Amino acid sequence: MNPLEDAIVALQPIAPVLPFDVPNSVRSEDPTQPESATLTVTNPADGNPMTVSNAKQDMGWEYVWHCHILGHEENDFMRVMSVSVPKVTISGTVFNTDGTTPLSGATIDFTGGGSTTTGGDGTYTYTHSSHWTGSIAASLNGYTFAPPSIGFSDVVTDQPGQNFTAVAGPVVTGRITLNGLPLPGVAVTLNPGYGATTDANGIYIANVASGWTGTVTPSMANRVFVPVSPTLTNVTTAVTQNFTASTVVTVSGQVKVGSTGLPGVTLTFNPAVAGSPVVTDSNGNYTLTFASPYTGTVTPSLAGYVFSPVSRSYTAIMLDQVAQDYAATAVVVVSGQVAVGSTGLPGVTMTFSNGGGSMLTDSNGNYSKTFNSPWTGTVTPSKANYQFAPVSMTYTAITTDQLNQNYAATAVVTVSGQVTNSGAGGAGLPGVTLTFNPAVAGSPVTTDSNGNYTLTFPANYTGTVTPSLAGFIFTPTSRSYTGIVVDQTAQDYSATPVVLISGHVALGTGSLSGVTITFNPGGTVTTDGSGNYSKQLVSPWSGTITPSLPGYAFTPVSLSLNGVTTDQVNQNFTAFRGITVYGLVLLNGNPATPLSGVTMTFSNGGGAVVTDANGLYTRNVPRGWSGTLTPSLTGYAFTPVSRSFTNLTTNPAGQNFSARAVVIVSGQVIRGGVGLPGVTIRFSGQTAGQTAVTTDGSGNYTKTLNSGWTGTVTPSSPNRLFSPSSLSFTNLTTDQPNQNFVAVRSIAGRVTSRVGGRNVGVASVTITFSNGVDPNVTATTGAAGYYTALVPATWSGTATPALAGKTFTPATRSYTNVTTDYTNQNYAAQ
Repeated sequence: MNPLEDAIVALQPIAPVLPFDVPNSVRSEDPTQPESATLTVTNPADGNPMTVSNAKQDMGWEYVWHCHILGHEENDFMRVMSVSVPKVTISGTVFNTDGTTPLSGATIDFTGGGSTTTGGDGTYTYTHSSHWTGSIAASLNGYTFAPPSIGFSDVVTDQPGQNFTAVAGPVVTGRITLNGLPLPGVAVTLNPGYGATTDANGIYIANVASGWTGTVTPSMANRVFVPVSPTLTNVTTAVTQNFTASTVVTVSGQVKVGSTGLPGVTLTFNPAVAGSPVVTDSNGNYTLTFASPYTGTVTPSLAGYVFSPVSRSYTAIMLDQVAQDYAATAVVVVSGQVAVGSTGLPGVTMTFSNGGGSMLTDSNGNYSKTFNSPWTGTVTPSKANYQFAPVSMTYTAITTDQLNQNYAATAVVTVSGQVTNSGAGGAGLPGVTLTFNPAVAGSPVTTDSNGNYTLTFPANYTGTVTPSLAGFIFTPTSRSYTGIVVDQTAQDYSATPVVLISGHVALGTGSLSGVTITFNPGGTVTTDGSGNYSKQLVSPWSGTITPSLPGYAFTPVSLSLNGVTTDQVNQNFTAFRGITVYGLVLLNGNPATPLSGVTMTFSNGGGAVVTDANGLYTRNVPRGWSGTLTPSLTGYAFTPVSRSFTNLTTNPAGQNFSARAVVIVSGQVIRGGVGLPGVTIRFSGQTAGQTAVTTDGSGNYTKTLNSGWTGTVTPSSPNRLFSPSSLSFTNLTTDQPNQNFVAVRSIAGRVTSRVGGRNVGVASVTITFSNGVDPNVTATTGAAGYYTALVPATWSGTATPALAGKTFTPATRSYTNVTTDYTNQNYAAQ
């Protein structure tokens, strides 16, 4: 089609003759616009624009035609074409059996589609397209009609008076009751061909053709009927068929393994109902209908399976229960007994690996465990104080039940603990042998790298366990057990490393027995008949070894060892007859009160001895020995303080000492947190020349006084005050350390109030001296309003007066580095 070229297509529509009716197209002028919208269109009469309302129009038969002329197709040439088709009306009346009474509700069916129903006056009307050819027939349950049908051929004009006459058949009727009462709304099917529904009185009525044969079946949700579905034969007269209804429910569902139905599963109803139990079919489905309301449980069962849920419970159900499904899982059972001899052992924990959990054997020692099939895993029994044979059993992909999987139990006890090395901060000590006497299976046992040990053996054991390891001694040395039947835990031992010190005491070319060898610290041993001695001591050991025997002196006088951790042999001494120094130590010089436990120290290598219960001491020193002898015992002073000897060649007679009980009073004088030297500390009641001591460079002092002393201790220093000003003691029998004094300064003043033109003292005012560091100091005004406070020397802080209902001027006073006394620190109260 060339530009500016017109192509004109002329069409002449011809309505086809159809065996069926086609409705006209009724729509708005422009379906793309809202109804009643104003449209601008072209007036077909003059070609000018005009406005119309977008109202619905009957377009007749409306077609869309599409031209396939190439030029038109390329220009998308499509148009709508409306065709008006002539109509014809077919109408008439359907009469009842008498030929005069109209019959409503009869259906008039037109071949090729379409139907209508007679109204209350028995008439019908139906419009069909012109040129129709077909037939019409009337129908209504319980009736036949004459004529059976009316035919038409190429109808082009209306066809009124197309009448039918109904012929009524015999009546099938009855009553349906529930618990003796009418049951409305029951659908009653007469098969073939008819149906009815019970009315409010439970009555149903159906007209059937004369000679009709068929079944009558009532139906209603959750109801069953008796009879179920009776058969009527050659019905030519009225027939009455009654029914009795009962309320029922249906429980149905499926049992599946995975997605596959499981047949043969028994579903047990408790309490039972008619038809139960029920078994699933080949697809795993089940269904059971029974009287309602029902209360009970339904439980599925099939050997080799477990179900989820285990059961379903119902309470007074009156409606169908559908989709009551169960998931089945194939299982296997592992079971058996744990016994001691022939007696079952209860309370044994049976542990199942691979997610199987655990359980306890029952009162007869039996156990049983269900697993998903196939199951792979291990079963292990355990119970405190028992061993088991076998230790465990293992299963691989089992699909059948495993019965009689039995275990033999034996009562046992376990002894366990740790051995620690006290010389290594309490660390575990490996390699320690623990010997059981009498022996048990597995003994002796050795501690591991952490010092731990454990041994399990038959119960009811009586015996001892002893630890041993070269170079160590143990606490306790052993542990004893009697008939033990429960585990013995925390059976610990502490190991102490030791060294062996040994030697010989010679006398001339021979040996000297009976010599006391004193280890300080560590106790004593005595040389044997060959002059030998040995002693085991805690490692590392530091101390002195000193021999002694009356009438003898030794060289060396003693031996000193420091931090020895290995055995020390050949720690030898040579004895010779020497000079004996002896004497008594008497309390207050009274022979009736000897003093034991006094250490008598000989200088110049002479060693030391301790007075015995009689206050006696004896010490052999080498001939020609020179030195001093000094007694010492905490809580005592001695007269003389010491004794001196020069070139002893004979035994000096009776070197006695007098002891007196003493106490020590000591402390410090502090100023501003620092010790104050040069302060005189006086002790009352002392003899001339012994009444005072002076603090040293750190402010410390100490004084030895006779036990039972009563008196006061008073510090003094020019231009200084102390807190406390003195300390008093009564009948002192123990040392008194930390008897401290603090150098202080006084701050004094008065609090007054103006009364009648004069100042009057205000009593009970509390002055608080605080600095947030030292404890607060407080002072309270007396009756005349005066106060005095003592604060530490060099003190800095704030003084604040307070009394309920009063204010003060000044409100506070501040002080910095108080080194002198302050007076007239007054306040006015209001």
